[in-house]
Amino acid sequence: MSFEIKGKVLKILEEQRGASKNGQWKRKDFVIETAEAYPKKVCFALWNEKIKQLETEAVEIGDEVRVMFNVASREYNGKWYSDITAYQIDNLTRKEQEKGGIISPKPENEPLNLDILAAEGNDDDLPF
Repeated sequence: MSFEIKGKVLKILEEQRGASKNGQWKRKDFVIETAEAYPKKVCFALWNEKIKQLETEAVEIGDEVRVMFNVASREYNGKWYSDITAYQIDNLTRKEQEKGGIISPKPENEPLNLDILAAEGNDDDLPF
């Protein structure tokens, strides 16, 4: 079963490593928040080689991403455990920036030039 969701990256957790009967494994989790009327926070797992997608897509906290994922559940000692495993991540923020769709914010250390704003025909007499 395959699903897709979009949201903003809230956290990228530390990589976990271990060994099982099948060999060595690596896991890295990340959390996104959806942009619905009632936002949901969802934690995804990336396993082994899929972890590289976070670097390849240059995913950072605050980025808008689209995640393709699978959901699976398993039983252990009478209890059920669910796992949400991401298999593809697209950094929508980065793609918009590459298209030129997002204007980068003005650096904080650069002062705002009020003369330019006045020359643009701002007829408002409001101070804000």
